[in-house]
Amino acid sequence: KSLNSTRKIMGFFGLVLLPEKLYAQAVDDAFMITNASLGPDAKGKSVVRLVVDGDEWVLCTLNAGRTDNCTLSVTIPEGTEIQFFVDGDNEVHLTGQQAEREFGEDLTDEDLMQADEEELE
Repeated sequence: KSLNSTRKIMGFFGLVLLPEKLYAQAVDDAFMITNASLGPDAKGKSVVRLVVDGDEWVLCTLNAGRTDNCTLSVTIPEGTEIQFFVDGDNEVHLTGQQAEREFGEDLTDEDLMQADEEELE
């Protein structure tokens, strides 16, 4: 019999989208987008678009001086084909976190008994 001793680790996700440039990739590790913000010196309106497995969605519309950032809660699963695109003249910063990953090792009954014995000493 064994128990799994694990710890969960989350990492930072960040991507700067430049105007009128397409960003495409197959996702290796799931991640969550939690914020979109206009870059410095932004002027006018920018629309952030996300294409997931061929379906296009508007993530947010940002307006300099009025709506400079937007809180999001979008999880992109592992293995998904995605594309990001910004309509407008501004760079947009996407931030968030990589999905939790578990790291650990299997502990056997013997390992647990040894740990108990060491506590008693």
